[in-house]
Amino acid sequence: MNEATAARPLRQVLSEHRLSLYPVSALGVLVISNSFADSGLTVLAPELRTGLGLSVADLAGAMSVQFLALAVAPLALAGLAASRPRRAVLSVVTGLVWSAATAALALTTGLWSLALVLLVIGVANGSTVSLHTPLLVDTYPSAVRARMLTLYGAASALAYVLAPLAVSALTGWLGLGWRAVFAVVGGASALMCLYASGLRDPGVGRHDEPGADTPAGLLPAVRAMAGTPTVRRVVLGFAAFGALQVPVSTLVSVHLEERWQLDAGARGVFFTCAAVIMLAALLASGRPLDQAFQARPGRVAAICGGVVMVTALGYAAGMLAPALPLALGAFLLAAGAQALIVPATQLICLTVVAPAHRAHAAAVSAIAIAAGGMLGAALLGAVQDSLGAAGAVVAIAVPGLVAAAVVASAGRTLGRDLATAATP
Repeated sequence: MNEATAARPLRQVLSEHRLSLYPVSALGVLVISNSFADSGLTVLAPELRTGLGLSVADLAGAMSVQFLALAVAPLALAGLAASRPRRAVLSVVTGLVWSAATAALALTTGLWSLALVLLVIGVANGSTVSLHTPLLVDTYPSAVRARMLTLYGAASALAYVLAPLAVSALTGWLGLGWRAVFAVVGGASALMCLYASGLRDPGVGRHDEPGADTPAGLLPAVRAMAGTPTVRRVVLGFAAFGALQVPVSTLVSVHLEERWQLDAGARGVFFTCAAVIMLAALLASGRPLDQAFQARPGRVAAICGGVVMVTALGYAAGMLAPALPLALGAFLLAAGAQALIVPATQLICLTVVAPAHRAHAAAVSAIAIAAGGMLGAALLGAVQDSLGAAGAVVAIAVPGLVAAAVVASAGRTLGRDLATAATP
């Protein structure tokens, strides 16, 4: 029955459950609005540094405050949402907070005020990590969850296109200074967040089979996750994936500049194309993932392992390619595969854990990616110093292949863990 439901058009399934696309679209708009601050900081970093009289080290230190806050905030927000169904309210409120903080960047006068504003943005950003995807999983039935997760992921990919274009248009076409740009995008972000004001929390586990009573909270969630073989493998895979992400984000742009002499404009066009490829991959993959998960859940783990492997090998091939078209093609193939990793692993992880633990599971997964990223940075530094370009390829390929093997192995335990989770 579930397999047949998954194969039906999305509109029919939503109509049967009296649902609409509004919740996923609202969360998608929130995640797009969330990207304005980061895009502004990326594009306008030189102007911001000059305007505030900061050194490069000062700016990097201030921005690190945001990342530290983002490492802690998801767990705190998950705790706030554990006892009462208020994930929707928290998602909208934190969206308005990061919008106000984005606009407040226009008023910063030095290092400490900048660090304070970035701290607020980092805390508010935690809702995108620990609240959005659990809210989606509880809002929609299992037959369409992959489609909802990939649609949400598509909004994230779209943000990589829209936000930099908006910032560039304000600076290039309208000639606004960096303070005016942050004020404008902060206001636009707030208006976008108002679209999400109709979000409602359906309650934990609305569409799941009733199981045993599950205590809420961080420690019970961590104990339950540690006791679930599938979750252990997925979280370890997230860490290995994080170790892949850092070398990729660092090396691809540098490689295109140093090896192929692409200037900033050309690299910007490439990354825009990569975002479009990721968007297309996400839009095309939702229904097949739903069908695979309903028919045989372990297949999703195998698919996820496969796309991780394609990602790692694609980026490595791009680094070694003897011609620019081959390098760009390999990088774009890898980007398309990379887009599917997070939705597929979230589908596995957030389905197998108890509904009461989903917010904490999402937060722990994000922490695993961050921890893996730190290891990836260390690996990149070690092998590149000693092995040069070949070492860079190793830094990309090895963590990716490890992540692929670990995530694919979750297919052996997923069916049993799903059955255990559904047992009262």
